[in-house]
Amino acid sequence: MLTYSSPEKKILPKSYEKPWLLILLTLIWLWAGIIGRDLWGEEGYLYAYINSMIETQRWLLPNIYGVPYISSSPFYLWLGGISKLSLTSIGIPEYISVRFLTLVMISTSLLVLGIATKNFLGHRYSRVTPLMTIGCVGIILFSHNISQLPLLFFSLNLYSYALSQYKANKIFRTGLLISLSWMVAFYIQNLPPVLLLMFISICLTLHPGWRNRQYYLVLLVSIFIFLPLAALWPSALYIVYPTYFDMWLDLYSLGVYGGFSLPKFSLPTWYYFKNIIWYTFPAFPLAVWAIIKLKQESYKNPIYFFFSLWIALGFIFLLFQSDPENNQLILIIPPLVFLATSQIDTLKREFAAFLNWLGITTFGLLALFIWAEYIAINLNLSNELYARSTYFNPLYQPHISIMVILIALTFTPIWLYSVNRKHIEGRQAVTNWATGVTFIWLLMMTLFLSWLDTSKSPRPLITELENMIPETTLNKFNKLQVCANSDDLKTLISWNEYSQFKIQSSINKPLNFCQYRILLSTEQEFTAKYPQVRTTWHATRQRKKNNIFILWE
Repeated sequence: MLTYSSPEKKILPKSYEKPWLLILLTLIWLWAGIIGRDLWGEEGYLYAYINSMIETQRWLLPNIYGVPYISSSPFYLWLGGISKLSLTSIGIPEYISVRFLTLVMISTSLLVLGIATKNFLGHRYSRVTPLMTIGCVGIILFSHNISQLPLLFFSLNLYSYALSQYKANKIFRTGLLISLSWMVAFYIQNLPPVLLLMFISICLTLHPGWRNRQYYLVLLVSIFIFLPLAALWPSALYIVYPTYFDMWLDLYSLGVYGGFSLPKFSLPTWYYFKNIIWYTFPAFPLAVWAIIKLKQESYKNPIYFFFSLWIALGFIFLLFQSDPENNQLILIIPPLVFLATSQIDTLKREFAAFLNWLGITTFGLLALFIWAEYIAINLNLSNELYARSTYFNPLYQPHISIMVILIALTFTPIWLYSVNRKHIEGRQAVTNWATGVTFIWLLMMTLFLSWLDTSKSPRPLITELENMIPETTLNKFNKLQVCANSDDLKTLISWNEYSQFKIQSSINKPLNFCQYRILLSTEQEFTAKYPQVRTTWHATRQRKKNNIFILWE
């Protein structure tokens, strides 16, 4: 396996890390936010397609309201459907049964990441990389949502694991692992991430440490296994739905860069330069420290060359996206945490102490703010805080939950104990940072979960609008004496998931076949699109940029 040994023997300080702490942190970090809430954001979109696929048995090309799922392969939907069918059969709620797939993939990713670190850097570092990954604030949301990104993250870590032990394993086994990582990346985000990983693999041969017969054979085996695996879904789509295959190839096959007939490239953007620090903190500054310490070793040593090459090519890949998005930064998180971990024990104590102080200050103030807001909002002890909360989320109904308070109170002293250590060094500072992130995330998903759920879920808006409709009209909707329709997919998905009565789809149909129409939009956008319409009823959130449901005749 590729394990770097420094030519200078240096006695490293004894590690006081406890395996149980990593396991406890990971479990708390993973489960907080999985349960007890509705669908947020894009979760509803994927969940609706999973349900439709199960009901209609259209596994090759899931379709909902006449809109096919064609932006990528349905690989994630297949796994989500299997997870839902398996877990709901034993009584687990539907939303949790699909989110459980995310939990499994993130858990497996952290495990594979730790094993790869052991192979690359040695056993001593294998617990640091999962903790540093947990500490990266940017990955929190997709790590707890119904999302394709956990599978992409898994594919990146599987790729790094395969390369970390290619000399110790048989050629076919390593090639199979690499091809599987490429296949998952392709089926989740089409061609771009696969081409990036392939290009990294080829460019590694520029370094003499990777120019050997075994690595060349591994590359060949990987390509020969990957090509038929990757061709399975496109070939089936081409045979059964040739029109939709052409649509995928022309518009979506290049993922974030569009398709072959309509590529979307832009001039280099500063977007990722501005966001990489907070998204990957503390991995990014620690990786910069590692580059400074390694100097020429960063490209002379084959392992560090691999990390540096991946970061450089990955960042170049991100720069030319016409529609940049923070979560694309996960493409370079594995090499960043590898590189940052490699020199964690050389971090000067004053820097480690500063990172620890920053964590204590930041998370301590955030914890005080969350507790103060929770008490003020639910007990109405501060008119100013209550008014501010109502401005951001007027639909929230204050209430106190003893169970939520007990959970939050239990973890608060645990965090205080974990950060109250003397002689802080690099790895302790990283552990404390990860503990702080987990602590704040747990407080948010306990004390603030109801408030956030009311703000991010469409259910309260739908309930409010239904309460505004006269009972006679509502009865007509329920008895199908009148109907409402919408030509907006997001509106159809959200409304039919939570409402008492269903609305009809007018996508690719006449708009006036129902007496009423409904739309999820902002007031400004609605007025601009339908200036002549007199709104009949609408649920409202006070902030102008918030979406609202509008029902009109």
